[in-house]
Amino acid sequence: MNYIRKFTQSLGLTALLALGGCRFDLDSLRAKDMSTNERNLDGGNDGNSKDLSLRMDLGVNDSAVNHDALMSPDGTSKECDLGKKITDSGTAIDAGLLPDVLVTPDSFSGCYSNDFNEDSDLENLVAQNGVWSRDVEGYLKQIELGGGYRMAYLNNATYSDFDATVKVRVPSGFGGDAHTGMLFRYTRESTVGYDYDIDRGYILEIEEGDGSSFELTLEDAYNARLFYTRVDGAFDTWHNLRVRAIGSSITGYFNGVEIFTLENSLYSSGNVGFGSHASESHFDDLEICEE
Repeated sequence: MNYIRKFTQSLGLTALLALGGCRFDLDSLRAKDMSTNERNLDGGNDGNSKDLSLRMDLGVNDSAVNHDALMSPDGTSKECDLGKKITDSGTAIDAGLLPDVLVTPDSFSGCYSNDFNEDSDLENLVAQNGVWSRDVEGYLKQIELGGGYRMAYLNNATYSDFDATVKVRVPSGFGGDAHTGMLFRYTRESTVGYDYDIDRGYILEIEEGDGSSFELTLEDAYNARLFYTRVDGAFDTWHNLRVRAIGSSITGYFNGVEIFTLENSLYSSGNVGFGSHASESHFDDLEICEE
């Protein structure tokens, strides 16, 4: 029911859901099967909410609740068909059951996005070390070279269970030991610079590019590798990194393809950010959705 409430809030309806001319008080009305309905509203096996259909069987527990929960706009009782099952968003819209709105992650208040098109997009960015700035073409970049790890993170929120994506790019000429990636569940403990002994979290990154491929790795903030494999990818090209972290389950994606799922409970929450090592690194179109 929290998903239903979020949907109605995104439409400015607060605690009322309108179906087929009837209004349902969400405080009085309960779905028959909460687990099924919430799973339906997740969108799909991969958790995406795009092309989401609002599918639910609404039911009430007894006649008293029926009379309290089912109201016509003028406040009088009205008989409503609760046996309807909305299985297709287009059909529902055509039937007048739902407004012409698709439920996507951006419809919910639990999402954050940043395209780095404006200087104000750097307000919550903490440059722990390195040289970070917004390029005039509208992306975040780190340009300090040499050894050592350069970190920056967003201090506007910490995340436990979430789905996050970011585009990354490594310019040509930075192969070998170059690293570019997304920090998550990151906690800074140092007061000056970056100290990998005490600043801890995960990072999903690409490294060791050879012009046609990179090594995709999940690391314990440069302390230990938790996963790695080779993936196709070129310099001077935007690549999409995505991580979905739910409890101890971490799933990594590269350019829209699921690469791994593993269990690790080292870190349960923290900031999202960016990591760079031995190269210039570019970042764009960050999106984080809480789950």
